[in-house]
Amino acid sequence: MEASKGKLTIPKPNPPVVGEVTHHSIQLSWNVETTEQRKRPQEQWLKISIEEEDPKLHTYGTIYSGYGRQHVVESLEPRT
Repeated sequence: MEASKGKLTIPKPNPPVVGEVTHHSIQLSWNVETTEQRKRPQEQWLKISIEEEDPKLHTYGTIYSGYGRQHVVESLEPRT
């Protein structure tokens, strides 16, 4: 992150890396700089959010929001 005129510029993150996949779960991880990030106030930490779409209602719901480096999405329906 770079400060310019009092604002932080956040570079576009890389897509998540897919880890173990089963019929009912998928492991996602992402490479974020946590060491340098944690030296700043928490309001400036990069927070990851994962959402899922409800195809019937065309709405989105948050299934993960936090500062971790990986998350396992569980209770997935097979072949969807």
